[in-house]
Amino acid sequence: MELQRPARYVATVVALATALAALSFAALRLQPVGQTSLVYPATGLGAALLWGFGVRWWPAVFLAQFVLSYRTGNPPLVASFVATIEMLVILIFCAVVIHHRVSREFERLRDLGIFVAAVFLTPILGGLIAGVGSQIFEKLNTETLVADVLSFWLSDFVSMLIFVPLVLGWRKWPFRSRIHFQRWLALAVLLMLLGAAIAERGEPASNTLFLLLPIVVFTALVAGIPGAAAAGGILLFILVGIGSMQHLERADAIIRVVFIGTATATGYVLAVVWREREHGASRLFH
Repeated sequence: MELQRPARYVATVVALATALAALSFAALRLQPVGQTSLVYPATGLGAALLWGFGVRWWPAVFLAQFVLSYRTGNPPLVASFVATIEMLVILIFCAVVIHHRVSREFERLRDLGIFVAAVFLTPILGGLIAGVGSQIFEKLNTETLVADVLSFWLSDFVSMLIFVPLVLGWRKWPFRSRIHFQRWLALAVLLMLLGAAIAERGEPASNTLFLLLPIVVFTALVAGIPGAAAAGGILLFILVGIGSMQHLERADAIIRVVFIGTATATGYVLAVVWREREHGASRLFH
């Protein structure tokens, strides 16, 4: 029995690393060719794994990050450096939310505020270290260096903002009744259709992105934070993915990613406020 435990642990680590790497490879293929990644699910999924299921799974996250970096063309030394930076970002994030006892269900605005602050600030440190590493491994001009640092921050920030609540929120069924699920499903389908229509129009349609915000808000009110996170994930892959097929310009891709992050965070805030309002009304009448 004791001999089976290490083998089971190793097998689970390999399976988790494979899943994380596969999802991230799929996301990379959806993005504009020849540009720094603006969507990096491995970091968000890894943060959700360690925070939600235990830091003991860190080898799976490190292995996935290494394989992902190596397969994108980096030599082993650089791939190890990138994986180490991403692990540092994730571990600092986990240390912050655990230290402040943040609820994984984000039951209070305090929990949500600390979470958002953590996912906003910790990638800044990672981006700065990555910038230093870029100057060591390859000399970059100032413009390229700044762009790479900002892309590192943005990709990790949006990845953790969306995928951590998505994974942790959907561990249990988030709908109180069948009608709530049907409403959320209808909103998700509408979001897919409108998002695809905007994405297919390319850069001229970027000024119509605000039309999607009310749908994200309603998904948050119907299904809470898990619903808002799912809406953010849908938008992320539709707007960036379809846009990459039409050779989306980097600036327009950044605008779309920033919009998705802002819309998702707005949905989170409204979901928590709405839940606190319902709990307050329930206590008042009972």
